[in-house]
Amino acid sequence: NLKTGELIHTFHLPEAVTAVAVSPDGQFFASGTEGGKIMVWQLATRSLKLPLVAHDKAVSSIAFSPDGQMLASGSLDRSIKFWNMQTGQLLETLAEHDRAVLSVAFSPNGRSLASGSYDGTIKLWDTQTRKVTNTIAGHHKPIWFVAFNPQGGTLASGSADETIQIWRTVEEE
Repeated sequence: NLKTGELIHTFHLPEAVTAVAVSPDGQFFASGTEGGKIMVWQLATRSLKLPLVAHDKAVSSIAFSPDGQMLASGSLDRSIKFWNMQTGQLLETLAEHDRAVLSVAFSPNGRSLASGSYDGTIKLWDTQTRKVTNTIAGHHKPIWFVAFNPQGGTLASGSADETIQIWRTVEEE
C-alpha cells in the first residue's frame, strides 16, 4: 500500500533479482534473475504461473507487450527472447547485438521493440517479423535504459556517456 507504506507480500527467489516488470492489466509480474531464469507470478494468488529457463547469463531487462500477450527479455548473453504469455513457449531468440542487452521496451502499439546494449546501439525490432528495422548508434558508451513515450512518437535512451537522447519514432497506427 503506497499510502501507508504497508508491505503486502514478499516473494523469495533462489537467486538475485535483476529485472522486474508488471503486466499491463496488473494481474501478473515477471522477475528475471542473475542465473538467467524468468518467473511469471500471478499477483492475486501469489503463485508462480510460468517458470522459464530463459538465458545463459543474467536477465537484464524484461517487458510485457501492451496487450500482455508477449514478454520480451534481454540478457547479458547478448540475446533478446520473445515469450508467449499464455503458454510460456519461446517464440524467438534474437542475437543481433555485439554486446550485452541492457534494456528492452515495447512501443505503445506493440509493433516495435527497442533494445539498448552495452555496445552503445539501440536496435528497433518489428515484433511480428522479429527483424531489425533500424539500428541507432547515437551513444558512445553502454545504453542502460530505453523507454517509449506512452503516447508514441518518441523513444528515450539513457547511457553511461552521461546523456539522455530523445529519438523521433514513426509507426503506422
